[in-house]
Amino acid sequence: MGEVVIAAGDLVMSDRDGVVVAPQAELAAVTRRLEQVAAKEAELHSRIAAGEIPSLLQRQPGLKDQITYLD
Repeated sequence: MGEVVIAAGDLVMSDRDGVVVAPQAELAAVTRRLEQVAAKEAELHSRIAAGEIPSLLQRQPGLKDQITYLD
């Protein structure tokens, strides 16, 4: 993995997929970009729910039996 310097005030977030560090000086730009991403994801979810875009499970029904959800 790469080396990352973390300073006081930086935002550190993680989930099962990895860790991200946003420098304090970039938080406004990161927030704006995340809002754009969230809006695009919401639009895509709406279009999938409306049947405009077939979901992966609709295109490949056999996948449904291979998915395990974890809490």
